[in-house]
Amino acid sequence: FCYQLNVQFWRYRFLSRGFLFAVDCKRFFVEATRDEAHVGKFLWSPVGGKWKVMEVVRRGDCVIHYITLESKSTRKKSFVGVSRVASEARVVGKEELLRRGVDAKYLSKWGNYDRFYLVELEKFVEFPRPISLDKAQRLGVKIKQRYLYEVGVEVGKRLVEVGLSGGAPVQRRVLMDERIERFVELALVAGKNLLFVGAPGVGKTRLALYSAKLFTECPPVVEVGRDGLTYDDLVLHF
Repeated sequence: FCYQLNVQFWRYRFLSRGFLFAVDCKRFFVEATRDEAHVGKFLWSPVGGKWKVMEVVRRGDCVIHYITLESKSTRKKSFVGVSRVASEARVVGKEELLRRGVDAKYLSKWGNYDRFYLVELEKFVEFPRPISLDKAQRLGVKIKQRYLYEVGVEVGKRLVEVGLSGGAPVQRRVLMDERIERFVELALVAGKNLLFVGAPGVGKTRLALYSAKLFTECPPVVEVGRDGLTYDDLVLHF
């Protein structure tokens, strides 16, 4: 099996496609929301009470976004992406939330509140295929009747890995050497083409897909080896 990667990157993005989300998050939180418009942009809730967990969130934590059954979205009851926390919670008024695009009708339901937490998010990565509630529960995620709650690091990593893989099972028996991944990253940054050669099952496909997603939002192109495959097929064609 041979793969040729020619990555078209429109800007330098070592962290694109959630490369470090599964390994570099300090903590993982789940946001359960009916309002999909703000997903990946910010978190918000009334101040105090059961929402005081918003005061615990710190820069560098990761938030996995779950769309609840009450949403009008076609992706309700599923996990749709992951973000990194960009700033700690600050207190704002209704005007700021309306300016941010929070639905006025929904906000009116919080009529008794005039102060709200606002947490900025960054580097949102949408899962190629939403993870259903049933699948998430099989991965160890426990759904709570709260807007925001913390989950274990291992559970968070597993959920993000599955989400970024498009819902496919994570092959944990293949542990890619980090030195190989770094070598591939540096080669791609240098504008080199890569040819992966090895026995079946050693992780060539995983490494190829991982590498192709480092710098671009475009789906990777993978050319599988076959009889008569030439240098022109692998390199010049791309």
